[in-house]
Amino acid sequence: MGVRWRRTALAAVVAVAAGVAGPGGSALAAAHAGALPSVWIRVSAGSSSSCAIAVNHSLWCWGYNGQGQLGLGDVANRDQPVQVGTRANWAQVSAGQSATCAVRMDHSLWCWGQNHDGQLGIGTTAGRKSPVRVRTGPDWAQVSAGGTSTCAVTTAGALWCWGGNDFGQLGTGSTTSSSVPVQVGTAADWAQVSANGDSTCAVTTAGALWCWGLNIAGQLGNGGTSNSDVPVQTGSAADWAQVSIGGVNTCAVTTAGTLWCWGGNLAGALGIGSRVSQDDAPVQVGTRSDWTRVSAGGAHACGVHADPTLLCWGDNGQGELGDGATVSRPVPTWATLEGGWWQVSAGLDHTCGIRGDRTLWCWGDNGNGELGTGSTTSSDVPVQVG
Repeated sequence: MGVRWRRTALAAVVAVAAGVAGPGGSALAAAHAGALPSVWIRVSAGSSSSCAIAVNHSLWCWGYNGQGQLGLGDVANRDQPVQVGTRANWAQVSAGQSATCAVRMDHSLWCWGQNHDGQLGIGTTAGRKSPVRVRTGPDWAQVSAGGTSTCAVTTAGALWCWGGNDFGQLGTGSTTSSSVPVQVGTAADWAQVSANGDSTCAVTTAGALWCWGLNIAGQLGNGGTSNSDVPVQTGSAADWAQVSIGGVNTCAVTTAGTLWCWGGNLAGALGIGSRVSQDDAPVQVGTRSDWTRVSAGGAHACGVHADPTLLCWGDNGQGELGDGATVSRPVPTWATLEGGWWQVSAGLDHTCGIRGDRTLWCWGDNGNGELGTGSTTSSDVPVQVG
């Protein structure tokens, strides 16, 4: 994702759906509502569930559903994708710890699942098993569902957060929770936001990186481990393109294509060749300068090169690195299906990705059916969904 994420994301999705952008464009045939699609444009791996958007913009979710986070109107788990409603106008989705949020092509924002901390942003703390709209005010461009909180960027570049705020993860200068969206500062230059656990990071259109919330492992990258209830700039560089915050680790890609990580590192989640935590400042992962995107999960992370090859690193106890083993890796390691990757999303203990031909693959823990393969058998190599 580039630094101009909010201005290009929806346009890019539409272009892909039309078969005019990215590798495999000629294969983008329309998916039929009700029938499991074979062509996908977006995927998001959550804690124990996953959601993806098909080429016709229909939304599908699967995995654990104890809080209604699949949006299917019940709390029954699913071991393969099931369509959420009948609409085919979804643009972006984010599966969090126990709640899910998504943006439609009309820029409306919808959330569902657990709501104990107000993370659905609907003014109450009652959970929802089906999508419910989050206020009718601004037009939304991108949303990120975390643990107890959610943050989203509007098409005008404003940043709003809501939900639990015990560690200041809403960035509002207090630790007071909110069941409705509250604006983070007054700036209108935010490009992309990433929320996970009780921490949040975001990139501005000028390429500055800011983080706030829980900082127990140094995941804010501000030189210490003190929490912050307001955004604190990570370093002084202004060349950040995309950021992804995981359980206790954070990774980001610069506009020059270099990859940097910081925070907790017990399982090698920083990819720097050791298991020593790095909370002082971002540390470069290797020397390559062709990284296009990164996704941090529970204690692992995955990134895509411009090749486009997929590499993962960190905890691998459930096979979430997709390299055919369950041994943790402190350096980026190729998945068994090396080339042709377009997007990747790292969840808690599982990972999903989309290849250049727009086929969807998942791997890792599958105890709740989060791999979407029709079973609950885990896999240490990518397996196709559908």
